[in-house]
Amino acid sequence: MTLSAIQTKSQKFDVLSMSPLAVFQCGTLEVMLSDDMDAIKPVWYDLLEECSHTVYQHYLWQKAWLETLGAAQNAKPLFIVGCLDSKPIFLIPLVVTQTNGLTIAKWMGGEHANYRLGLYAPSQIDKIKEIMPDLAQATSNNLPYGLDAFELTQQPLFWDGNDNPMTVLPTTQSPLSGGAITLDSDFNVVLERGNAKRKRKILRAQERSLAELGGYDLIRTQNEVEHNALYGVFIAQKKQWFKERGIKNKFGDEPTTAFFNRLAQYNSEMSEGEALLEFDYIYADGEHLSLLAGGIMDGQHFGYFTSMTNDPKYASISPGSLTFYKRIEEACAENMRRFDFGVGGERYKKSWCDVTHALIDVTIPVSAKGRLYVASRQLKSNMKRLIKENETLWPLVKSARRLIAGNSK
Repeated sequence: MTLSAIQTKSQKFDVLSMSPLAVFQCGTLEVMLSDDMDAIKPVWYDLLEECSHTVYQHYLWQKAWLETLGAAQNAKPLFIVGCLDSKPIFLIPLVVTQTNGLTIAKWMGGEHANYRLGLYAPSQIDKIKEIMPDLAQATSNNLPYGLDAFELTQQPLFWDGNDNPMTVLPTTQSPLSGGAITLDSDFNVVLERGNAKRKRKILRAQERSLAELGGYDLIRTQNEVEHNALYGVFIAQKKQWFKERGIKNKFGDEPTTAFFNRLAQYNSEMSEGEALLEFDYIYADGEHLSLLAGGIMDGQHFGYFTSMTNDPKYASISPGSLTFYKRIEEACAENMRRFDFGVGGERYKKSWCDVTHALIDVTIPVSAKGRLYVASRQLKSNMKRLIKENETLWPLVKSARRLIAGNSK
């Protein structure tokens, strides 16, 4: 079978000019494998217009990751494009890495992508589901190099009401889930869903305390220089937080800093009203008291990370909760439809969220070594999930981390 061209909304592309790794038939669909992100850019953008997605699936978000963290990990890109009658109907962006002598295909974007998905045309979900059980092995068979397994973790079951076609494969529950708020143009509607009286009372106390310090401002970064400067503030604030809890700091290394700086750089290429990276922060008493980083896509705010000052004199104000309160209020005023906290079960998230994103892991072995790897990964994932869900064990694990780090507080 020869796929002579790929038809997109804008133009027809000669497949041979895109230098595919392979072209093959899988069930009723034609599949092209590529390692050239620039070549498939038109396909990617056409599918972004049609498919449900988060900020993490945007072409520029993934490109920023591949050029920085992906390069640092020697990750080899692998794009799986499925076509029906020469029209692309799905794109699965992966990278291939070496892990303990094994060759593993994983989602592009790595651990900084809270939600990991392909782009799937909603009108063709059933056809895509039909080939899913055979796609991994067929992909492996047609690659010019060997694979041992596909490790495709932290996938939502669906997004914006559209099914994730990988749910037809054997899955396990991810250790974490995601949480979000359905917004309303009237912030009071959102507030009244839970603990409104308590939230307003806390807000009044916070604002009284800040008034005694001369008041406060909620500021949003506006350009690349400001974004990069606030990332530096975040690193300085978060370093101590990670140390106290005995958790590896996944933000302070050079490739990660380069990644978030690259997101800031690519903001200039985004559509109006959308952003790959922005910061909202509370500034008072000459200090950055707390900050929230996120991305804006399709009327949704996606939270990346937060931090607060380490100065204990501000601890009673709880500036982090104030930042969330005011940013959610502004998102309602901006007629955004969703505020997403990302993954994790922190208490402050539960006090706001009315939506829970259940997440699944799909691990598919394609070699004998891969079968052993997948079995061990599934066991580890199940244990991690059970510990995090256990109200007795999880606090003990966090306490043990602090003790190991030399902090028994």
